[in-house]
Order: sequence, then C-alpha cells, then structure tokens
Amino acid sequence: MLRNLDLDKPLVFVDIETTGLRPNSDRIVELSVLKIHPGGKREYKSPRINPAIPIPVETTAIYGITTGGRSTGKSQEKNLSYMFLTVESQHPI
Repeated sequence: MLRNLDLDKPLVFVDIETTGLRPNSDRIVELSVLKIHPGGKREYKSPRINPAIPIPVETTAIYGITTGGRSTGKSQEKNLSYMFLTVESQHPI
C-alpha cells in the first residue's frame, strides 16, 4: 500500500493506546510512531508507557495490555516529550 509513495519529506503515522476515552482522566499506555523517509527508509518506535493508574479490564480486552504488563520505565510525560522531540528535531513541522 505504501510502496508507491513519492515523498519529498518524511511522513509520520502515530497510533495512541489509552486507558480509556476520557481525556481529562485517562492516560496513554502505548505510543507507536512509524516514520517513512523519502527513499523508503522506515523508523518504528512503540514504547509502552507507565500510565501511573490501573488499566481497566475493558481496555485490556481491546489492546491486550494489562496493569501488570505495563511499562515500569519512563512516565507518560517523558515518553511523549522524547517522541515529539525526536520527530520534530529531525524534521520540523
């Protein structure tokens, strides 16, 4: 599907998995980024993020991510900052 792209600049796709649908209280648990460069080179990152709240059973049923399987690494804010700065610093919007 993406083989026939003729890109002048990189194209970035972002997929976000959250603990629910309420933006005021739910948190991000996974942030996936696929960056396709002119010429076809691809970069993919998909870190799990510690939401610092329990992951509801309903969310686990959709994504398969459990409270026990969540990242114990960087916080949501640190992961989001890192991912944004990586994309932005290399190719400003």
